[in-house]
Amino acid sequence: MKNILATGIIFIMLFALTAVFPANGETAARRVAVLYFDDHSRFDSPTGCGFIPNPVGILFGSGGKHKKWNLKTGFRDMLNVKLMESEVYEPIELDDLAIAFAELEIKKTDLKYESKRAALADKLNLDAMLIGDIRKFQQERVRGSASRTIRDGGNNFGGVGGVQASGYYYRASVHLKLRIFDATGKEIAISDIKEGATYELGGVKAAPFTAIASSTGTKIKIGTAKVTEVEKPDPIVHRDKLDKIDFGSLEYQKTLFGFATEKALNKIILKLRQRIGPELLPAEEIKQASQPAAVTLKGMIASVKEEPPQVYINLGSKDGIEIGNQLTVYTPGEEITDPETGALLGYEDDKVGLIEIIDIMSPSLSKAKILEGAGNIKRGDTVKGSK
Repeated sequence: MKNILATGIIFIMLFALTAVFPANGETAARRVAVLYFDDHSRFDSPTGCGFIPNPVGILFGSGGKHKKWNLKTGFRDMLNVKLMESEVYEPIELDDLAIAFAELEIKKTDLKYESKRAALADKLNLDAMLIGDIRKFQQERVRGSASRTIRDGGNNFGGVGGVQASGYYYRASVHLKLRIFDATGKEIAISDIKEGATYELGGVKAAPFTAIASSTGTKIKIGTAKVTEVEKPDPIVHRDKLDKIDFGSLEYQKTLFGFATEKALNKIILKLRQRIGPELLPAEEIKQASQPAAVTLKGMIASVKEEPPQVYINLGSKDGIEIGNQLTVYTPGEEITDPETGALLGYEDDKVGLIEIIDIMSPSLSKAKILEGAGNIKRGDTVKGSK
């Protein structure tokens, strides 16, 4: 009888240990609830950049066939998929979340109270809760073109030829504000997540020669014969095609918006790993480290325009600068001298403003709007930032 009792106790202990310490050293997935996303981007509003209402829309190709992108539910659903794919987080099903809200008699507006968040976390056995806000979601396009007539002549030959060149620069931008709450309902992190994706397309035509170059490769044609072709497909950027795509679909992942969204969601997962764990394994840290490092940007104010408040800086396409990059403006402050010799070593940097790039005009020139510090920025001030 004693042997049976001892065996039963051992069995119960082993079962409990298995529940606490899963096989193969794995830890239980952390339970995370994406509570909601707000949308302040104005992307898909009648006055936003994502939709032109009728009758204007008919003139520009939407014609009432535009598929409205509900960014609030779209980002929530895509983030839940990302959580599941991470294999370290267990996203809470929307039905389970709705039932918990109903049983606790909690509304969205109640989530501003820590006690309500704590009750919800306890009800669903949560490790973390997320609230997101879509601050910016847009695609910009810059177009440039030029043409020139070339005349060749001689004793026995005369002719006229034309050279045409044009190019497009596209940038998709995603800016999310993420709030993370722990199991007690306490806010443990607020993160600004800004990501972007760019695509460049340019072409030169001098009959019968045509060359088209883009971020994905080059196409060359002589007459009707194709010499080379792009192997990597171009991202979807054209409005007519975007209008027919559902947000978050497989086709959406092929768009420039999709590339930027993917990067933003990956960064959310990284933020979670940093705040609530589990810690990144060495192999995962190596993978993160292998990502391209941020490009440091440093230049100077070349000219200041008061109305509208804009500046020109001596950084351009050769420096890797992109539309949407924000740079801090500094002016020389207090002198720094050598304590032994008294020689001037340099100056302290005093922050005087903030600018955002709106146009890349040449390899060494860009235009920016002044976000902060209008009236304090002058020619010769230093600009610094990263991309």
